[in-house]
Amino acid sequence: MGKISDKSSYKNKKNAAKSTRFFQTRQALKKLKQK
Repeated sequence: MGKISDKSSYKNKKNAAKSTRFFQTRQALKKLKQK
């Protein structure tokens, strides 16, 4: 069971990093459009 939770938490971390990067990119694009 420990191995499974480790795998899922690793997946969640990866997904969180992806969504964070996506969010940051969207914010940057918004700033560029405002200029």
